[in-house]
Amino acid sequence: MVIGKSMKIVHVITGLNIGGAEVTMIKLIKQLHNENTHFVINLNKPGVLNRELNALNVEVFNLCINPVLPNPIKMLSLISHLKKIQPDIIQTWMVHADFIGGVAGKVIGVPVVWNLRHTKVNSSSKAYKTRLLVIVCALLSKIIPSLIISNSKSGKQFHVEKGYSLEKIEVIPNGFDVDLFKPDVSSREKMRGELGIRSDITVIGLIGRYNELKDHDNFIQAASLIDKKDKNIKYLLCGKDINLKNVELMKTISNSGLIKKFIILEQRNDIPEIMNALDVLVSSSKSEGFPNTVGEAMSCGIPCVVTDVGDSAFLIEKAGIVVPAEDPESLAQGCINLLSMTSENKIKLKEYARERILEYFNIRDIALKYYSLYKRVVEN
Repeated sequence: MVIGKSMKIVHVITGLNIGGAEVTMIKLIKQLHNENTHFVINLNKPGVLNRELNALNVEVFNLCINPVLPNPIKMLSLISHLKKIQPDIIQTWMVHADFIGGVAGKVIGVPVVWNLRHTKVNSSSKAYKTRLLVIVCALLSKIIPSLIISNSKSGKQFHVEKGYSLEKIEVIPNGFDVDLFKPDVSSREKMRGELGIRSDITVIGLIGRYNELKDHDNFIQAASLIDKKDKNIKYLLCGKDINLKNVELMKTISNSGLIKKFIILEQRNDIPEIMNALDVLVSSSKSEGFPNTVGEAMSCGIPCVVTDVGDSAFLIEKAGIVVPAEDPESLAQGCINLLSMTSENKIKLKEYARERILEYFNIRDIALKYYSLYKRVVEN
């Protein structure tokens, strides 16, 4: 990738386990790494993505700061690291990092760009501090960040409604590695062989961490309804906390009567192969920003059924079916309608999905948009 002036970019992020923001940051660094120097300040303890960053020769500082109630001494450590690095720009990821990294950047006089990733905050009692921090950041958005990037139009709207500065927010969607995520018949056959899935079995999958907003219950209820129409289907779940030890999840699956129809996979590092093993990718979420798994599936030519939340409908456009959120009947019918299409229409749908990602959401193009924004901030 040929770009202009080299920059020293510091990324401040809440953690380095697999998630949408973390994966997007890694992809961005890979695209811009040759022409720029990147540093990552992880507010938490080391995560699984530390290894990827080490492989890229990106220096990582794991500060083990409590992002909800940061220790003042560790805040001074963050400021000290930033002073030593002397970055041209600080890119923060997610609301806790926006707050902590934003304050530190303001102290040392380095321009800060925030990154917004969601359209709704978890409503559980455990997330009340995050909801409070959104209010605080809304006030600080007027004075701390030079610009704010939202990965979705709906995310921009949500944060503006919460009081974030409208003038500072620009939308740059997630980008996808079209060389990594691509249609691959051999990967499909190999993965299905490993999972014991016959070639004549249809597989509907949901890939994502176990979380209230991902609404796995919606997917499982829809599976129960689909099974009444078609017994030749298996349902694949994959992601963080998707395992047999998850009592809540396993109870819901058991109550559905489909325990033998579900394939339960923990967090994996072979997602392109798993995507290719699917026939349909489902996003059953109550809330989304710009769902990575949907874009990855589309890049592999896998048609999707998604709930109408965040920018999901905008992302898939004609590459799948959009249904209301929290409506298992509609989700089930969407899957049935997609599977009932003629072979010719299914092929067209798969081709369109791949073409849409190539044209509008290729990570190379998205990375250039980030770089152009950084350049504008630094030069102003």
